Amino acid sequence: MGRPAMNFEGSATAITQNRRASVNYVKEMRANVGVSEETRIRNAFETLDGNDDGFVEAKDLQAILLRFGYKPKKITSMGNSECEELIWTVDDSMNGALSWDDFKSWYQRCKENEVLQEPEVLFTAVEFLMYDISRDGTVDFEECMELLFRR
Repeated sequence: MGRPAMNFEGSATAITQNRRASVNYVKEMRANVGVSEETRIRNAFETLDGNDDGFVEAKDLQAILLRFGYKPKKITSMGNSECEELIWTVDDSMNGALSWDDFKSWYQRCKENEVLQEPEVLFTAVEFLMYDISRDGTVDFEECMELLFRR
C-alpha cells in the first residue's frame, strides 16, 4: 500500500513546521549551554566520589570505569592497580586521593595539554560524566547536542 500521499501544501507545511521546530531547538540548546563548565566538572567530581567523602579514590574511579565497561588492570608493571596509578599521576597533594582542588587543577591541565601527558582514560571518563547530565550512564541526543554546541 505504501505511504499515504501528501499534497504540496501539506508537504510545505510539514517542512516549515520541522524547520521552525529545529530553529527553536537550536535556540533552546544555545540557551542551556549556560551551565558553567565548573558546574559540570563539579558534577563529574561528585559522581566519581562514590562515598561522598570529598575525595576521589582509586576504588571510586574503578567503580565508574567498570560501569562504563572498561576493565582497569589489577596489577601494573609498578605493582599497583591501574586506578591507583591514575590517581597517583593526578594527585597534586600526594595523599592517595583527589580533592576537589586536585581534580579541578588536573582538568584544566588536561584541557591545555596538547602533548597528551595526562591520563587519557581518566579524562575521557570525566568528559563523559560532564555531559551525562541525567547521570543515567548514557549521553542521549539532547546531551550530545549540548556537547556539540559547547565545542
